[in-house]
Amino acid sequence: MPALSTEEQKFMALSGLRTWCVAAVQQVERINAVRENQLKKRTSDSSVPFNAERHFFIVAAWKVFEHIDWASQLSMFEPSLFDKIEKFRADTKLLRNKNEHVTEYFSGAKSLSSFEYMTIDGGRTDASATTETRIADRLDWVAFAQTTQALLATLPLAYWPSSAGANSGEFVWV
Repeated sequence: MPALSTEEQKFMALSGLRTWCVAAVQQVERINAVRENQLKKRTSDSSVPFNAERHFFIVAAWKVFEHIDWASQLSMFEPSLFDKIEKFRADTKLLRNKNEHVTEYFSGAKSLSSFEYMTIDGGRTDASATTETRIADRLDWVAFAQTTQALLATLPLAYWPSSAGANSGEFVWV
């Protein structure tokens, strides 16, 4: 039995979806700011903050999809609402998995053959390479942010207990 009622889960799913959409957009702003600074400094460690922000973006982007899945399980929205952002799902999952498990791949705990190196400009690279605004020449963080902002504009602001009160079990879209 779930810890929350279906209506309470809807409240949490929408709140989480909106939160992670905002987080992904904010991470793009952070990536761009750090990248601009990185290009100015050009020191041996100037890529470290960029790599961290890029990784945090991938995590936030994947959380968006986790909450889309939760909202979908609860039949909260028409599936077509997510059509535009769904085109990013496979690349987001791949890059999240590769970044989350990089030590396992490179230490031999996971088969490197399953790592699927990517080819960019004729060279072989892992999931950390960046070309313009694309991670591993796959996931474009600017396009993701634009799509996420459009999704946010269509989502309800909240799902609250009705005027009858939380104990009534009635919730309404705001």
